[in-house]
Amino acid sequence: MWLLYAFSGPVLWAVSTHIDKYLVDRYFRHSDTAVLMVFTAFVGVLALPIIGWLQPRVFEPRPWAMGVMALAGILYIGAMLFYLRAIQTTEASEIAPLFQTSTLFTVLLAWLLLGEMLKWRQFAGVGLIFLGVVALSLGGRKHGKALTGRSNAADGGLRSGDGTVGRPVQVVCVEG
Repeated sequence: MWLLYAFSGPVLWAVSTHIDKYLVDRYFRHSDTAVLMVFTAFVGVLALPIIGWLQPRVFEPRPWAMGVMALAGILYIGAMLFYLRAIQTTEASEIAPLFQTSTLFTVLLAWLLLGEMLKWRQFAGVGLIFLGVVALSLGGRKHGKALTGRSNAADGGLRSGDGTVGRPVQVVCVEG
């Protein structure tokens, strides 16, 4: 059951990423995305009575714990504001993976602030995430879906525009 829970969050996050991109492209292309954040926060406030009804103990924490939760919420809203401003400038498929670098900072802060000891698998995972982010960051492309390949005269494959053979080729399919 834990695996279902573990994958449900990222799946829902992926769906919300595309909803965010649609909203930003459709309604906030040339305006401030903070308006979207205010509307989202308002919907969250409207959900509070439902959450309180489903989980009555949700309002039982001590005041200092509520303050820490409020701080976490403020940090989250700040991160979302940066995320929405980034998604306003380029494709969701480029921005969303870069925002997953939060895992790198989570592991680093766990080590620094909480004294957690990292295992070799955690170091390997952090390294893979870092390499993935570097790979995504290099060689930016224009809007659209990209197919890459190598041109080769022998197999009749893709050719670059200047007629040279054997160089990487990028075909951009512009969505209309």
